[in-house]
Amino acid sequence: MGIAGVPWWTTDIGGFHGGDPNDPKFRELFARWFEWGAFCPVMRTLFYMYPDDPVCWETEDEYFYGPDVLVAPVLYAGQRSRTVYLPKEEQWIDYTTGKEYEGGQTIEADAPLNTIPVFIKKDSNVFGNGDGE
Repeated sequence: MGIAGVPWWTTDIGGFHGGDPNDPKFRELFARWFEWGAFCPVMRTLFYMYPDDPVCWETEDEYFYGPDVLVAPVLYAGQRSRTVYLPKEEQWIDYTTGKEYEGGQTIEADAPLNTIPVFIKKDSNVFGNGDGE
């Protein structure tokens, strides 16, 4: 919504009606909804951050939390991994494992129920010292 000029946008975690709280798939997606909602208040599209990377214009299910944190939410019950496109011309660090990846490729990221795939730009200041370490 922000790219459309609307300065605020949110997710109504839990929704307003529907879903069966006794259904394990519903409970799993409810947990995933909280994971997604934790990052969405300041999300940015990939193409906004990397307008010269054509794959970023086609990627609809990842976003940036600020300029350095790439978030790849899990959208389906039972899903325990997902493909993640890492924008080119950067080095990316898997926040959970610390593994480094070259940008410009699509990888398969583990996504157990207690983890949302998050990748940090290596030379960012996210880790506090400006060099990604």
